[in-house]
Amino acid sequence: PPLLAAGALGGPFVFASLTPLRNAMSNGAQDQTACLRRLYAKAMGAEVAPGPAMRRARVAYIGATPLALLGTALLETFITYGSQSRNAQMAYNAQAVGPAVPLFQPYRPWGPGASFVLRNACGMAGIRWLSPWVQGLLGPLPRGGPRELVGDLLASTLTCAVSAPLNLAWTYAATTPVLWAQAPIERCRGVAAHLCGQYLLGSASRRLATRDSIARC
Repeated sequence: PPLLAAGALGGPFVFASLTPLRNAMSNGAQDQTACLRRLYAKAMGAEVAPGPAMRRARVAYIGATPLALLGTALLETFITYGSQSRNAQMAYNAQAVGPAVPLFQPYRPWGPGASFVLRNACGMAGIRWLSPWVQGLLGPLPRGGPRELVGDLLASTLTCAVSAPLNLAWTYAATTPVLWAQAPIERCRGVAAHLCGQYLLGSASRRLATRDSIARC
């Protein structure tokens, strides 16, 4: 909530207060005769409707952090998807009793397992979003290094546990060749059915959820 309030209220306030100053510089690029006071007077007196611009600014300031997080997760996926998928396939082939899964090229930027992006975003959210809140709960610890270290560790552990199903979805998609040729919607249904069978159905669902969460952490 504090971050949302800062984006919804603080962002438009900064936008409205600094725009006239920016406009003064813009006017100075074309007006070589006006003095500094005249530039600011013209900018302050310009009749520019702030409503639509401030509404757009509110959306921009609220969405900037999630978009930055998603962009970073996409970049990490493009760089590491091929190598990590290949590693998962090699680990599967080493213990599989059936036919070996074909290996992806290590430089492949995208493929089956779109939840890989969500897994990365969830993992980074622990450091960027959750860690400051966790640090606020660690009052007895000294400020600075110790509190930040423990806060980052606890936040990352929590987000890793939460993202365990996403990690399973990506690994299952990368090691199940029958899904590769399917349409995206059919592939999503297959992965969803596997997740339901793993975590929601059967007597071992709780044990499997605990196992995978610990393994992910």
